Amino acid sequence: MLPEPEPDTFEKRLRFGCGFLAGIVLGLSLGVQFSFGRSLFLGAVAAAAILCGLLAVRYGDQFWRALIRTFWW
Repeated sequence: MLPEPEPDTFEKRLRFGCGFLAGIVLGLSLGVQFSFGRSLFLGAVAAAAILCGLLAVRYGDQFWRALIRTFWW
């Protein structure tokens, strides 16, 4: 497999933004499922959003494949 070229600034921002949105959805679903308190709920959503954003920037398409494989029902 050929190595992927380094993404430019626009692509990094786009990856982070999409990963951030996916993290919000993931954090909201986890927060509702486990019925956290309000502050813990907001913290879980923020942590999931930032983590997913950073993982999307770092791993790109591999991150999305793993996310879909894990949560697609």
